[in-house]
Amino acid sequence: MKPTAARFLHQSVVEVERKFLCNPGSRDCFNTNHGEPAFRVLEYLGRRTFEDTYYDRNGVLSSHGVWVRQRSGRWQAKVRLGGDYTNSQFRELSKQHDIAQVIRQYNLEADSSSNDFGLQKSAQYTTTRDMWKADNRFEIVLDTTDFGHSVGEVELQQETETSGDRELLLAVRQAVAKDMDRQIEAFMQQYSWAFPPGKPVGKLSAYFAWKRKLDGPGLPS
Repeated sequence: MKPTAARFLHQSVVEVERKFLCNPGSRDCFNTNHGEPAFRVLEYLGRRTFEDTYYDRNGVLSSHGVWVRQRSGRWQAKVRLGGDYTNSQFRELSKQHDIAQVIRQYNLEADSSSNDFGLQKSAQYTTTRDMWKADNRFEIVLDTTDFGHSVGEVELQQETETSGDRELLLAVRQAVAKDMDRQIEAFMQQYSWAFPPGKPVGKLSAYFAWKRKLDGPGLPS
C-alpha cells in the first residue's frame, strides 16, 4: 500500500464588517442599552487610538481589492473576498512574508524586509475607537478620525483551516464570509434601533474625499 501524501492545511483569518451611520448620541445609545429589544449582553471594551498608513503603487493594489497598511507600526493586508465598501468581506494577513506574496501576484516587486515593500504612501490618519462586545460575539466599534469623520462598524472574525488548491481555498473563504455577513445582517436587523438607516461612508473613502477638497482644484497647465 502506498503511503498517503500529507495534506498541507492553509490557515487564514476571515473578517466581515458592516458599516453604519453614527451620530453624537451613538455612544450613549450603546452605553445605556435601553433599546427594544435590548442586547442580551453588551460589554464595553474601552477606547483606543491608532494611526493607519496605507500603501499602494499607482492604485494597482486597491483596484484589485487589496489594501496594505501599517496600523500603529504593525503591517496588515486585507484582500477582498466579496461585498463592497459598506459591507466588506476580507481575508486578513499580518505576516510580512504573506503580504509580500500577495503584492507580487499583481506583477509588483515586493521585498518583505524593506520598510515599505517598495510601495508608496497613499493615505495616513489617526482614529479614536470605542469598542463593545455584543451577545458574546459581535464586535461593535465607533470610529472618529483626526480629519473629522465618524462611522460605526459591526464586525466578526473567524479563523479558517483548509487544504486544497487556490480555487478551493478561495471558495471556502468566500462561503465562510457570506455566512458571516448574513449573521451580521440578521443581528443588525434584530437590534435595528441601535443602527440608524442611511448609507455610511468608510474612513478611507472619506479621507480621499477630504483630501481632494483640502487640495482644491489643480492649477491649469
